[in-house]
Amino acid sequence: MKLDPATATFLGTGVSLDAGIVHPSGDPITVRAWGARPNDDGTTVRVLLPTDDPDTVEHVHPGGLIALVASDVITFRSIQLKGRVVAHEPESEADEALHTAYVDAFAAAVQEADGTPESLVRRLVPAGRAAVTFTVEQAFDQTPGPGAGGRLEPGPTDGPRQRA
Repeated sequence: MKLDPATATFLGTGVSLDAGIVHPSGDPITVRAWGARPNDDGTTVRVLLPTDDPDTVEHVHPGGLIALVASDVITFRSIQLKGRVVAHEPESEADEALHTAYVDAFAAAVQEADGTPESLVRRLVPAGRAAVTFTVEQAFDQTPGPGAGGRLEPGPTDGPRQRA
């Protein structure tokens, strides 16, 4: 599956990111992610996961199942991407830049949404991260409402922070 440019842009706007990962034994785990970026052709996504939790590191393996949920903290627009892990590697300099931009945007969005000071959001940031790349096999609209759970089709979509 290929993500459309609007969905790719949405992932980079400071949305809340959560990843669900399945261990080879079948046990699932959910973890907060700290940045995400689709590759240039939109067929894979690189997501930054914390390394300070050994359970998270243990769950990630090539070929393993992963789901990424991205939710705009202001509008609640949400998407879910599902796929399989193709790479798990240390964070690169480009990933560090992605992470810094993501935290800045996410902290600002949370402050705008509910007044939480950016400094409190930044206290949640893990000390270390690893980059996990996964193929995008399925995409779903998870925005609360009657369309939740429907397949996300490539094409024009509402951008972040747009209210009806």
